[in-house]
Amino acid sequence: MNCFNQKLNSSCRQFKYNIIIILLLTLLQHLSATHFDTSQCGASKRCVIGGCPQQNNQQLNNCHYFFSVKPDMENADESVEIELFTKKSSPETKYIAVGFSEDVSMGDDYVTYCVVNPAGQVEVHLGNNPAGQKSNQAAGEFRQHYIASNKYSPNLKHPYHLLLAKGPAENPQKLIIHGYDPTNPTEFPFASAEPVLLLNPQDAAKFRDSGSTNTSGSPQATGAAKGGNGLTFVDLHGILMLISWLGMTTVAIYSARYMRDSWPHTTVMGLKIWFHIHRTLNFLAVILMVASIVFIVWNKGSWTGPWFGMAKIGAPEWHSLAGAFAVLLAFSQPFGALIRCGIDDPKRPIFNWIHRSIGLIAFVLAQVAIYLAISTFKSHFALADFAFCFLIIFYVALVIFIVVSEVLRFIELREREKISAIEMQTRTRGSTPSDAYYYHTRKNFSSKLVSARRTLFFVAACTFAGSAFILVLLVLVH
Repeated sequence: MNCFNQKLNSSCRQFKYNIIIILLLTLLQHLSATHFDTSQCGASKRCVIGGCPQQNNQQLNNCHYFFSVKPDMENADESVEIELFTKKSSPETKYIAVGFSEDVSMGDDYVTYCVVNPAGQVEVHLGNNPAGQKSNQAAGEFRQHYIASNKYSPNLKHPYHLLLAKGPAENPQKLIIHGYDPTNPTEFPFASAEPVLLLNPQDAAKFRDSGSTNTSGSPQATGAAKGGNGLTFVDLHGILMLISWLGMTTVAIYSARYMRDSWPHTTVMGLKIWFHIHRTLNFLAVILMVASIVFIVWNKGSWTGPWFGMAKIGAPEWHSLAGAFAVLLAFSQPFGALIRCGIDDPKRPIFNWIHRSIGLIAFVLAQVAIYLAISTFKSHFALADFAFCFLIIFYVALVIFIVVSEVLRFIELREREKISAIEMQTRTRGSTPSDAYYYHTRKNFSSKLVSARRTLFFVAACTFAGSAFILVLLVLVH
């Protein structure tokens, strides 16, 4: 009986050991499937690691984007094995994607992505996919051929900037756009500063030549994507819009509203100065707007605003919609001016109100679009937070200029009424206006108001143009 008990205890202990070994093997397998092995970077695979906090750039555990490429062991001459890995910044993070781009900007690029489907498995589009598990990471491994097999596949024998991004997904075929805040590396996409050539090297030395590893072969962490590769079409789009809407249209509208009587006896080619300012600046602004739209359409290739069936509409989509309507309304203004009726026509007031209303709506929509652009697309500005605060200051200054100008306009109209009343009284009494001391006093005061209005106009024009220049400069040096 004792012998039987000893055998039973021995069997139980052996069974426990087997269970522990099985659990350890399972744990190791799980860890290997959900962990990016950086020890092989520069040895058996080339690595690009990004999304690291700038203040702690060398601690790989704090980085959020991991990419590696190595020869395909089964067919090294035709394909490579690519691995993508990221930490989930939120429970909604369902995919990690790599884009193969000619520049550091997203748009019209080849993209391959790993996405978690509703069953909890990882689907790799444009590649072979292993099974995945739900965890606080998102990862995918797949094979990809060097030579493009279809229009969605890149030619990996050509160097590309690698763009890494992550975000939520409605389903494996419908991804939701990623974050835009460059100060948040957990959400903001990463772009390699230099193109990476994904050749199929046969030795480790070629991996060390990559900009993603240092001379010792250990991975080199990099922070958020930076510019430095020249202006993109998106940058040009923003620059032209800032110049047209902040530097030109603002001055043109201000001139039409407050400067009509500033130079009453001065004309150029039979037209008053305020009209030349208004028409010339608006005409040039519309040309810049059209050019700006051409740049962004060329870059994006399709409509990026709200559309039917969209589950989520964010700031980028509203920016596109507000900007499109603003440009459309502004573009219609010159054509409406061509068919306006004469100045003495009874219907002229109707045209004036329609013209003013369209212009005001377009201007407000443009400011909404600019506000959304600066607060959302921060990577296109050298000092994103400063640019946003500066825009708010510009809006405050604009309101102040409008209020002061309206007050001056109201006072000036009252003075004109008083002067007209004095003229009527003096003429009725048989005397001339020049004999009335009070008349001269009011006349001098009115002249001072006109001078104040002219000075305010020049200050406002310099402020508007200077503000546009500063914001454009922040785009140029980003």
